[in-house]
Amino acid sequence: PLGSLVARALQRVDAIACVSAAVASYWTLAAPYLDQSRLWVTYNGVRVPPAEAYPTPAAARAALGLPAEARILGTVGRMVRGKGQEFLIRALPDIVAGVPEALLVMAGSGPYEPTLKELAATLGVADKTHFLGWREDIPQILPAFDVFAHTPTLETHRQPRGLHLPDCPALGGEACGRALPEAMAASLPIIATDSGGNAELVLAGETGYLAGAEDVAAIAEAAVKLLSRPDQARRMGQAGRERAVAEFSLEALGLRYHYLIQTLFGAQPAPNT
Repeated sequence: PLGSLVARALQRVDAIACVSAAVASYWTLAAPYLDQSRLWVTYNGVRVPPAEAYPTPAAARAALGLPAEARILGTVGRMVRGKGQEFLIRALPDIVAGVPEALLVMAGSGPYEPTLKELAATLGVADKTHFLGWREDIPQILPAFDVFAHTPTLETHRQPRGLHLPDCPALGGEACGRALPEAMAASLPIIATDSGGNAELVLAGETGYLAGAEDVAAIAEAAVKLLSRPDQARRMGQAGRERAVAEFSLEALGLRYHYLIQTLFGAQPAPNT
């Protein structure tokens, strides 16, 4: 439940910027007294480099010491339990069965890293799993991937009182993670958990595939589809790039806030917003 001071403050504001419709839904349920017309969806923005600023896949793989002939499922994120890298590793045996040249490459670090390495060894896929550690050059390594995966778990601590989370999984995932639009900007097709803002960022069947949280079989199926069909993966990646430019760039974010401010002050919004 919201504290009384927060509740009173919210009733005095003219607009609440929500980084996804999932977040707006949360506020609708957690604070039903709010005037819903004051909830504005304004997706996070990320820097979208020009397409020519990225290295070629071959150059990116060579810099990381990855085999040129591999089919790479990649992910980026802190290695903590809620980020869901565990389910990518659990899906890897089935992925390799369908695509023998598949590799899972993970960039990031954190307290869960030893557990993930132990799990890969236990499942017999340690040789198919590459840990890159913490990286400061993510745009330079993304082209090494063929497919990008982001499969966080449901976060039950964000559950409004009286709501059973499985009835509304959109509320349980990340609000609007930066990893997905950054990967889309690099022209990568996406596999993501169907929760939180992910289902809004990824257009299922157009820019990638969505899977239920912790659904190892669905993650494996989506990965096999994309890794074994490079033409389809490239088409989805290009569609994702176009969507990142139009919807999730810093320029798009600026236009949305410009429109919001104009509206709040009663100005006529500019024609291009």
